[in-house]
Amino acid sequence: MSSNPLSFLASPAGLQKLEAAKADLDLSFAAIAKLAGVSADTVSQLFHPEQGKRLSEASLVAIAQVLAVKPEDIVVEADHENHEEFIVAQKLIQEAIDNKDTELDLSALELIAVPKELGQLSQLTLLDLSDNQLTSLPTELGQLQNLTDLRLDQNQLNAVPKEVGQLNKLIYLNLSQNQLNAVPKELEQLSNLKDLNLSQNQLSAVPKELEQLSNLKDLNLSQNQLNAIPKEIRQLSNLTSLDLSQNQLNAIPKELGQLNKLTSLSLGHNQLIAVPKEL
Repeated sequence: MSSNPLSFLASPAGLQKLEAAKADLDLSFAAIAKLAGVSADTVSQLFHPEQGKRLSEASLVAIAQVLAVKPEDIVVEADHENHEEFIVAQKLIQEAIDNKDTELDLSALELIAVPKELGQLSQLTLLDLSDNQLTSLPTELGQLQNLTDLRLDQNQLNAVPKEVGQLNKLIYLNLSQNQLNAVPKELEQLSNLKDLNLSQNQLSAVPKELEQLSNLKDLNLSQNQLNAIPKEIRQLSNLTSLDLSQNQLNAIPKELGQLNKLTSLSLGHNQLIAVPKEL
């Protein structure tokens, strides 16, 4: 397998091997997902290449190990540098370099990888990579230290590179509609962040890293798999909007009542039977 951050689809022959291995082991998608440490949706994507949703190498290897098949025997490696959308992105990046643009829109290009030339755009304040098919991001992203607005929503990210922590001017960060089950520790370094959207991911716990984001005003954690909210959330004293809807919460901490700047709180579609009087 390649050491580059590529993404993968099952080949026709590979799909037959996957189906045979699944049948031999008598495993459901949910069982495979649990053993591989990925989501059931990720497993389903590997078994349904016609959907065009690619997997990261880490997810592919984990699933292959559970099914006792070789990763290289079941996929076609993505030769992303020859894809039309990748070439279009390279051209847009070069134009932005030549024009010294401060904003770059690479959204909805069906990108499966981001050209490393992106790191040369140190003047950027806004970067939109939303609505693509990205499973990973280049480390060069950390070189864009003037970014204030970063949009990574509607991709297939299951991890965010630690280099994002170097973007200390970031005010707005959208990571919604991905496959994240964690965020990097370095996220706590984003001291100027005011708006963070982590909705529609696979988070089972509120990342501890968020507790350090004292300037955060808008936090969206809806449509995840949260079953508890830590009392340390009281440290986000500047929050004005908090969305915890569509999770698996059966209680919320009384410390939520200490967020006295809060003007919008959404707790719908959970399993709450009561709310603390401190609210």
